[in-house]
Amino acid sequence: MARIRMPTPLRTLTKGKDEVSVHGESVDEILKTLCSEYSGVRERIYDEEGRVRRFVNVFVNDQDIRNLDGLATPVRAYLVAFRPEARELVLSTFIEGVFSWMRDRMGLPRGVRAQGGSVTIVARAGGALNLNPHFHALILDGMFVEDPARREPRFVRMRHASEKDLRALEVSLAFRVF
Repeated sequence: MARIRMPTPLRTLTKGKDEVSVHGESVDEILKTLCSEYSGVRERIYDEEGRVRRFVNVFVNDQDIRNLDGLATPVRAYLVAFRPEARELVLSTFIEGVFSWMRDRMGLPRGVRAQGGSVTIVARAGGALNLNPHFHALILDGMFVEDPARREPRFVRMRHASEKDLRALEVSLAFRVF
């Protein structure tokens, strides 16, 4: 669901609301839904040829859609770029997925306490890449497993993963994250 902040002159068309919520995957879908739900908005936003009027500024978060993909700009695609909590959720889902896969590969029973280790950098390189943050993760090739006799952790290496294993992990993580 997208939230649209309405400028003061258009609030009479939205029953005084300064913000409205509508569904849509792209800016175009969102604007069309807005126009269908609030009569009179279409004439104020679009010109006679169906294009967004020049003086109408449409932003996805802080980015003008003229600098993105125009009306085709996908809304959900930029969520991770602009919302730190979404980035954190994607990263934690990814790391938890890798650690779960490692536990399974290592044959660790569910009751055994084990902890993986990782360091991740969220990378942005300026320009268009600011809209596409990506992670560089360094993940240990094993886990710290509690030794029940000593009640202290010891590092246990995971057996080598084949390219096929890693492709299966990739697919699994894609389903978890998206």
